[in-house]
Amino acid sequence: YYRDEALRTPEGGLNHMGTVELFGVSLWADSLFMFGNVMTGCGVLEDDASVLDMYAEQYRIFAELMLEPAGFFKHAVQTPFEQDDDVYWARANGWILAAGADHLSARIDRGEFPFAGDLAVMATSHDTLAGAVVATQDEESGLWWTVVNRPGETYLETSASALFGYGLARSWRYGLQGDEVLPTIREALRGVRERIELDDEGRPVITGIS
Repeated sequence: YYRDEALRTPEGGLNHMGTVELFGVSLWADSLFMFGNVMTGCGVLEDDASVLDMYAEQYRIFAELMLEPAGFFKHAVQTPFEQDDDVYWARANGWILAAGADHLSARIDRGEFPFAGDLAVMATSHDTLAGAVVATQDEESGLWWTVVNRPGETYLETSASALFGYGLARSWRYGLQGDEVLPTIREALRGVRERIELDDEGRPVITGIS
């Protein structure tokens, strides 16, 4: 499907809607998680370096077109509808940070460190995103605003905060981030735990989800 059927942009980026041109042939930040986890998992399971390299290539293409100077990925490019500038969605960037950490850690497990080529570009972009994430955490709650660069204008979003905490923690575990991120990880875990409530039957319900 990825190699032969899904539509691609002129740069070779995979269309967010696959074979459907509902929004034109466009790239959405969410895709780096949606197809990324599949490619990483498949590549590791089947020991297929070509699938892993395909994801690293896609990440590079997305980063070249979508990673902003602020350190976050814009939400989409080459869409038929107009987007506001300087709006960075927490959950999309959380998906990217988590998927990137999973992929880079898998490549380290395969003995492919130090990184080269597309992987090196990916690692640099991942580090840039991690730095932006650390800088925008809400100090009081330990969470992130659903539009990360609009504190107080939107709302604190639980699932993005969980993704940021996970992505930073996995990056730290594999040496991609140093100990300076540990306070951010701890506060993220605290904030997410505080969003978990029990219903009348004692079952956990995660609140504050987009």
